[in-house]
Amino acid sequence: MADYTTKAVVKGELGITDTADDTTIDQIISAVTLWINRYCGRVFDIANPTPGQGTALRTFTAASSDIVYIDDAIEIVTIDTDDGTRTYATEMDADTYEAYPYNAVTAGGVYTQINAFYGGAFPTTPRAIRVEARYGWAAVPAPVVRACIIQTMRLYKRKDAPFGVVGSTSAEMGQLMVIPKLDPDVKFLLDAYKRQWWIA
Repeated sequence: MADYTTKAVVKGELGITDTADDTTIDQIISAVTLWINRYCGRVFDIANPTPGQGTALRTFTAASSDIVYIDDAIEIVTIDTDDGTRTYATEMDADTYEAYPYNAVTAGGVYTQINAFYGGAFPTTPRAIRVEARYGWAAVPAPVVRACIIQTMRLYKRKDAPFGVVGSTSAEMGQLMVIPKLDPDVKFLLDAYKRQWWIA
């Protein structure tokens, strides 16, 4: 899994030209990338850009006979079902299912579920659905990249604020600015990409 931004980008935004904190910045970027994955409930891995290439087989449990939730994918190749022997010997006809959300990939998103239709049905026994697909995203969404940059910069600046206090905002009044746990702009950028629940 690749990080969602680079040291060069973060240093450019912070105006840093030396290499003294390069290791620290790298560590923060990786930590923020992992945190974003947990916050969103998904990983923004990049899929192979060539249709039909870089596919993988993964198994899932259907939520119902009509719906199976899958890992993020940009192309569904085949779906095989299991009869209890874990051989996945039955291939579903492509005319009996469709990836959802419709047109997701065209809009820069991913498919997150498959719906059965026209007489198709999914078995509901555990891990009875095997899906060959190109898993991942065509590109890391721009809001995710920006969120990673913002949160990395914020955590980097904490070295100058060990107790979460940046400094005085008014020398006369002695007011202090406290760093919040989560930057509100980061939350705004990421909330649209959170998976609300998951069935493996």
